[in-house]
Amino acid sequence: MKRSRFEQNKSNIRSRETGAATVSRKRRRRRSSVAKMALVVTVLLVAAVGTVLSLTVFFKIKSIDVYGETRYSSKEIIKVANVQLESNLVRLDSEAISDKIEKELPYIEEVKIKKRLPTTLEFKVVAAKIAGYIAADDGYYIVSTEGKLLEKTADKPEKMAEINGITLEKPVISQYISGENDNISYVKKIYEAFGEGMSSNITSLSVGDRIDLSFVYNGRVTVKLGSESDLSKKLKFVVKIISDPNEISEDDMGIIYAGNAKKISFLRKGSYTEYISSLESEQETSSGIAQSEVDSSQTQSNAQNSSSSAL
Repeated sequence: MKRSRFEQNKSNIRSRETGAATVSRKRRRRRSSVAKMALVVTVLLVAAVGTVLSLTVFFKIKSIDVYGETRYSSKEIIKVANVQLESNLVRLDSEAISDKIEKELPYIEEVKIKKRLPTTLEFKVVAAKIAGYIAADDGYYIVSTEGKLLEKTADKPEKMAEINGITLEKPVISQYISGENDNISYVKKIYEAFGEGMSSNITSLSVGDRIDLSFVYNGRVTVKLGSESDLSKKLKFVVKIISDPNEISEDDMGIIYAGNAKKISFLRKGSYTEYISSLESEQETSSGIAQSEVDSSQTQSNAQNSSSSAL
């Protein structure tokens, strides 16, 4: 009996201790939750204040740096961007500014804008690479290797490749050739294969027929690429042949047949010097004939005048 009471008292004591511990844990949890909420509120307030300050007080533009070589000066680019010093760097719409510059300054292909916190705005400008010109009903349009229309001229551009096989419908300067005229991509591949140095010697390109692509190099070597199949590989071999003086000298004329990447051949048609000489000879001959006809006509005229005088 005594043992039973003892065990009951012991059990009661344990129950009270357990209840007290439970209450204590609940209190600690409530305090922890309140502390976490207070911390979250504090962080949010700090973030809100920081955001407001960054948009109003801090990060004001102190300098604008322009990098890259173009035909436009830094002042022209900054003027078109219409970004003022002391304006907020964070609130700046980089994409809208890039689009504006690329549209109003056609010879700029791309503008990459970086915000150098806390106070510097950076423009990295990529100039358009001229591929050549496309003849249209209302004039000639100069186009970049990326297919951007750069300029319209009334006269045919000199020392620039003629691009055949692309029809322009309602062309607009600063816009890109698209849709069915994506044949400009072949022009880009040819220029990339030759690089900046050699590509300047390309005289004309024909890209209208995807199974009969061709171009003329330096006005004396016609390159027939055939279809677009293995185009990069074929161009690689063509560049190797043209750049090797043991294969083609600076005076050679002819045709490179590159329709098959595994079998590329050069058919020599003579030398450029001989060709020019023959043209000069033809001009001299035709000039001599013309002069003889003039002299003969003048003699007959003088004879007629003499007869008239005698009469």
